[in-house]
Amino acid sequence: MSDSDLVDVEEPAPAAEQREGAAVARAKKVEQVLTHLMVAVKNCMLYGSQHSKAIESAREAHGAIEGALAETPVLEVTRIEQEILFEGIPLQDYSSALTSLADTMAARDVGRLTIRAGVQPREVEALVQILVSEPGMLVMNGGPEQAIRRHSVANIELLPCRTVTTPLSVTRRGSEKSSIELYQDALAVTKEAMSSVERGETVDAGMVRPIVGEMLGSLLSDHRALVGLTAIKSYDEYLYEHSVNLSVICMFFGYTLGLNDNQLADLGSAALLHDVGKVFVPVEIVRKPGPLTEEEWVNMQNHPIVGARILARTPGLPELCSVVAFEHHIRWDYGGYPKLVHNKSLNFYSCLVTIVDCYDSLTTTRPYRTRMSPQEAVGWMAYSGREQFEPRLLARFAALLDVPMIGTVVRLNTGEWAAVVRGSSKDPARPIVRLLVNQAGEDVSSHGWEADLGERDPASKEHLVKIVERLPTSAEATEEIAKALVPAR
Repeated sequence: MSDSDLVDVEEPAPAAEQREGAAVARAKKVEQVLTHLMVAVKNCMLYGSQHSKAIESAREAHGAIEGALAETPVLEVTRIEQEILFEGIPLQDYSSALTSLADTMAARDVGRLTIRAGVQPREVEALVQILVSEPGMLVMNGGPEQAIRRHSVANIELLPCRTVTTPLSVTRRGSEKSSIELYQDALAVTKEAMSSVERGETVDAGMVRPIVGEMLGSLLSDHRALVGLTAIKSYDEYLYEHSVNLSVICMFFGYTLGLNDNQLADLGSAALLHDVGKVFVPVEIVRKPGPLTEEEWVNMQNHPIVGARILARTPGLPELCSVVAFEHHIRWDYGGYPKLVHNKSLNFYSCLVTIVDCYDSLTTTRPYRTRMSPQEAVGWMAYSGREQFEPRLLARFAALLDVPMIGTVVRLNTGEWAAVVRGSSKDPARPIVRLLVNQAGEDVSSHGWEADLGERDPASKEHLVKIVERLPTSAEATEEIAKALVPAR
């Protein structure tokens, strides 16, 4: 058939109207299904998954889903930004339920929800539990796809919304090398780069980019093994291991934020070389167990400037490497170094590296202190040092370790609702909370009653009060709650 044989055929008006009417009816039924689903999600958030109201609303959602699936074998909706689409058409949100669902899906990196005929009530309950799970922990455990598999759900599919472009230096299959071989190769490249700088030579960018690309490929394939190696630390290799650890953790953190592969490769390169100026700081200063003298402190504070100059004149490296080297100790409150005459706007990647730099330092044994656990380190950052870090990035990083930020509203195992107000002196990983609503549902926020979640039972050594649920909210909203509850320091 030639192109001239292709003729537009106008559909009879009654048939077209009938088709449109059927599509509208299907869309309305899907809107009702998603509204029921969001009611189940909110009840699970409020009462917990085992409460009768949560169970009842999940069953009602299942009934609505079965009704919709009676007319079609598959119910599939897609999220694009704040809109939910069915059969490519945005659904009408008359009750704000769909907007809430879009926000819930976005926070958990869900781009598409597919439900097939034969779905069981327990599968709908599993879907609800995934949609109320802590976003950071969901990402750390493989994302929505893996969560569905762990619940042994066969008739529901959750797909992430993230799409990436892959640079030539990155293979999404990862490297043929094992994770430990990759880590050792990265250490070797870092040592050679710093040795070159020490000899007065420039860094060989041709070595840096490929190893960062291999590590990124491994992370994209399966992050667990490579990220796990960042917990292995030795005293003598600290400078090199710290640089490799930073590169790995920064790329993983950046991935959870939705950076594409080219951005992640630039971030990984900048993190790997951020401390290159430290090769000119005498080792006795770096390893000194006590406070530094004024002269020693000036020497230490100079390393970001030295490193930035070296990287700025190194061909083949992204400009970001020099920027991050210069800014990674300045801090969000500008209380770090180098000191600036006028507070400039800090680079997004520098703010990210600053967070991971502090985390890796706190979880490493140093001459002047013992190492913290990952949760203790993030607890210190979230409660004691939070002014030092960009608040939205810190909130996202804390979520990965399941540490609630100040201002987070939580439900306790006592049945009370409370807000996190500061860290506990008894356990750096756990907060003190201000009670808002008691077990009877009464507002007690004006009483100023607090509970220390770091306290343990003297006999069992178990924590007495625990967080069993937290209300999902934006970093900005959490910060507003914190301002209302926590006196300015």
